[in-house]
Amino acid sequence: MTQKSTFIYQIKVTLNDIHPPIWRRIQVPGNYSLFKFHNVLQSVMGWDNYHLHHFMIDNEFYGDPADDEFGDLGTRNEKNFTLNKTIPGSGFKFIYEYDFGDSWEHSLLVEKILPAEKGVHYPICIKGKRACPPEDVGGAWGYESFLEALRDPKNPEHDEYLEWIGGEFDPEAFDLEEINQALQHLRTERPTGKDLTPEEVFIPDIHALPAFDLKYWESLVTPENDATAEKLALRQDMVALLGYLRENKITGTQATGNLPRKAVEQIAARLVNPPKLEETIGDHTYRFRNEADVWPVYFLHVLAVEGGLVNGGQSRRWQVTRASEQFLAMPAIGQVWILMATWWWRTDWILAFPFSGIGESLPEQFQSNALKLLIQQPGQTSIRYKPFADRLIKMSGLQWSEPGSENADMFLHSAVEHMLIDPLAEFGAILPEYETIQQPGMDFQELVGVKITPFGESILKTIDFGI
Repeated sequence: MTQKSTFIYQIKVTLNDIHPPIWRRIQVPGNYSLFKFHNVLQSVMGWDNYHLHHFMIDNEFYGDPADDEFGDLGTRNEKNFTLNKTIPGSGFKFIYEYDFGDSWEHSLLVEKILPAEKGVHYPICIKGKRACPPEDVGGAWGYESFLEALRDPKNPEHDEYLEWIGGEFDPEAFDLEEINQALQHLRTERPTGKDLTPEEVFIPDIHALPAFDLKYWESLVTPENDATAEKLALRQDMVALLGYLRENKITGTQATGNLPRKAVEQIAARLVNPPKLEETIGDHTYRFRNEADVWPVYFLHVLAVEGGLVNGGQSRRWQVTRASEQFLAMPAIGQVWILMATWWWRTDWILAFPFSGIGESLPEQFQSNALKLLIQQPGQTSIRYKPFADRLIKMSGLQWSEPGSENADMFLHSAVEHMLIDPLAEFGAILPEYETIQQPGMDFQELVGVKITPFGESILKTIDFGI
């Protein structure tokens, strides 16, 4: 006899108050929790999953109780209830509401309950019509106004809406194959939640790395480390970047996909230590030309992309991903861990020192050797910088390729400083030590030593995957 948990619920999902209707017909395992079902609905409809939601089933609310701020709704935890525990049978109707501001209400009709079909991978979408409205368009009324403006080039909001949506929008578009590809990805995603360790949440290919050593994770998650991570400017800045991209419709530049200048200015203003966007030298004032000229913003954007927290590109909207929601739900120490692991193993360090003398890529073991050397250093003890850098350069075979350069050592020391020491300082892992060098007409700060912080000592061990 077929077990109840293997029964499949065929459900028609219709977005209310839209004409002609936007709808999907899906088949979902009955043992799916309402939380997993929520993620299915996000995928099949085409929402971005960055607003609140709840289900209304038999006059009861199901969702995240934390979102029921005053407890007025008596919201039940959707993770504790499955479809086959809450849906009495075929013909049953219930409601799913997404984005309490725009109030996108979906009517869900259980058309039939049937045994799972051999060879079919569930959940699956079997039919549907029309495109999902854009996020934050203003609900059903706002969507109608949006479509009217797009249809009429003379409408005063026509060009503004076109720019906002990224150039084009087809309300009739529906791609069944694309939706089912999204569902396939959903089936292979790891579990999520605040109680997970970071490697379980870290979406981009973390499973390709050797097993994570939980003993180091246990030593990392301490009240002291979490307090340090909470105050870390880099972590706060990443939260600000994700918040900005969630709140604004930002389209990547046509040439490079970078953030446009206006967005760079607005993001920079949100950072804990806003960077200067212009510099006056003599009679001339130089203003940044593009995102890459503003390192604090560029660094954050690269980490967000490589960490799978945002996606976008040339003439495409930059927007947050589901992984960003997992990231934001984590404790501060987990967020810093993800960002640091992303920088170490997923990012091309040359972007921090983009000079041709380094070549097109770093030696294969450069990051591994850097981590090995740092872990070997005694904690909270000052380390002379140049001998440390020389050892790393020799171990890794890093060379300065410009022919005839008499200052190769200086350039290589500078490269290690920009690619390794400066980012580690931003992560709170080391304290750089500088000495003022006086020269005729100019003084400058020279890096002479580094000291690994207690926070850095513990977090460096956790990203040592033995690669």
